Amino acid sequence: MKMRKCLAFMAAAAICAALGFSAEAARAAEAPLAGDKKALVVYFSKTGNTQGVAETVAKLTGAELFRLETVEPYPDDYHTSTEVAKRQLEQNARPALKAVPQDLARYDVVFLGHPVWWHTIPTPVMTFLDGAKLDGKTIIPFCTHGGGGADESTGAIRKLAPKSTVLEDKEFYGGASEEEIAEWIASLK
Repeated sequence: MKMRKCLAFMAAAAICAALGFSAEAARAAEAPLAGDKKALVVYFSKTGNTQGVAETVAKLTGAELFRLETVEPYPDDYHTSTEVAKRQLEQNARPALKAVPQDLARYDVVFLGHPVWWHTIPTPVMTFLDGAKLDGKTIIPFCTHGGGGADESTGAIRKLAPKSTVLEDKEFYGGASEEEIAEWIASLK
């Protein structure tokens, strides 16, 4: 078993080296939840689907939980809300947030939950990423969607957090069961 882990790490390190990542990034990508790493779950949710997944992730990992909320709420009407989101994205807007997590230096791992809006992360998540000091942290994104998939989400997160190790966005269609989330978390260890 030790030999398998050693070979897996060496393979991850070789791939990361070939792609220009450090051995430290390879270790983080291999086991983002190993040891005594402190985790935070940051999420944005409009309809409650992402919130449900985020709460379960926090429960199963022992991570702290932080909800991103915009100062100006999105309209309740679905169609109107999607039009506002589309306009914000087209204008590269960064809606103001009521609060952001403080003292991110305390965390090694940030789970980042979001719905997929217009094929990418919502602009409130962009606001958070623009202002957050996430250098050297492992970001584990997860998303909820209504059928379009994560699409451009992982790339957008990597662009806004270039000095972080960003894993691939885990997709959940609508919401997810605790069992499904637990299986995903187990795959990270």
